[in-house]
Amino acid sequence: MKYIKICEDAYNLHIIKTNKFKMNMIRICFKNKYTKEDIAKRRLIPNVLFNSNKKYPSSRLMNIKREELYNLNFGGTVTPSGMSIISTFQASFISDKYAPSLLNNAIEFISDILFNPQVSNKGFNESVFKMSKELLKEEIAVYNEEPNSCAMESVLAKMCPNTPIAYPLYGTIDEVNKISNKDLYNTYNDMINNDKVDIFIVGNVDDTVISKIKDRFNVLKNKREKTEHYIAHTEFKNKYVTYKEVKPYNQSTLILGYKVEDLTDFERFYVMPIYTYILGGGPDSKLFKNVREKNSLCYSISARFRNISNIILITSGINASSYNKATKLIKEEVENMSLGNFTKTDIDKAKTVYLSVYDELFDSIGGVMEVYHNKEYLNIDLPSIKKRKIRKVTKKDIISLSNKIHPEIVYLLEGSISNEENISK
Repeated sequence: MKYIKICEDAYNLHIIKTNKFKMNMIRICFKNKYTKEDIAKRRLIPNVLFNSNKKYPSSRLMNIKREELYNLNFGGTVTPSGMSIISTFQASFISDKYAPSLLNNAIEFISDILFNPQVSNKGFNESVFKMSKELLKEEIAVYNEEPNSCAMESVLAKMCPNTPIAYPLYGTIDEVNKISNKDLYNTYNDMINNDKVDIFIVGNVDDTVISKIKDRFNVLKNKREKTEHYIAHTEFKNKYVTYKEVKPYNQSTLILGYKVEDLTDFERFYVMPIYTYILGGGPDSKLFKNVREKNSLCYSISARFRNISNIILITSGINASSYNKATKLIKEEVENMSLGNFTKTDIDKAKTVYLSVYDELFDSIGGVMEVYHNKEYLNIDLPSIKKRKIRKVTKKDIISLSNKIHPEIVYLLEGSISNEENISK
């Protein structure tokens, strides 16, 4: 496997050469500052581009072309990422070894979708625009009906107000209703003209791909400045503030939130995964054993570190009647971590899990893509380096890390529909 990074005037090109897979994969990322006003508009853009352009004015014609390209798979996502928002367009297709010239044809197809939209009167195809708005509103409605999603959104808004963490993940239905076709087209042009662009290619390719990309991505003109990714917290409550809400759900959701300050790269990428795994990463974790198995207080429980946002969230599905005892036990287990009440065996089990994960990262073309994507945006080490560094994590490192974890919130979303049952079943 060979990695090459080429810095062009308007984009960075990352080529990961490997003959391990029968497929090639291309990912184009547009990255800019995360603003509340642009969330819904950014989420609309992929749907509009995937349904109509000048060369393929309908989704049917696009699908016919994809079939001609041996069922090329193409999709897009919009991901809030700390201080940034990333619009990602990705395609996977058979290597030229099995279908000659497919790489060139795939790059042409992708560039047509991205840079050749069907436009009139400074807006997109009107029917596609309206359909995309309705689909996004349906997506928001479904998201808002999911208890864990509602609880998480409320917690983040309370923990970190006036930051990107507090923004609604998909925007709101009211915001979508207010978007005009012209607004959306202006946001699209802003993305093309002002975002930082990275293009990743993984597969059995040679250096001719460089000129192929340059020919098709020449619409990108200017080098963009890098935007900050991580959210750094400067204010800490250092105590639990309790919030309760009642909604018509069968189950209650309990979340405890913590802010994390001033991590080193070693702590962020190696000590923190061990910490969270021991605390609440699986069936061997302290929270699972003592809150769920021993005391039967929850249906599920886990601790997760949101790397880019620098927060830890402990999430549990409970009966509302278990709230006080469950909260007490969770707080005790967090305190136990800071006191060093865990064993070398706990640490070794966690390391074994992560070493296994690192071994599997290069087993799929998507895994390879993620490795180099994260290397570029988050400065995350390659798997060979990860394996060496995670072995170095000590109990002292974990206890020291726990001093950088600050309690912020206890949140209960209480389900008002009675559904009491024996959780231990």
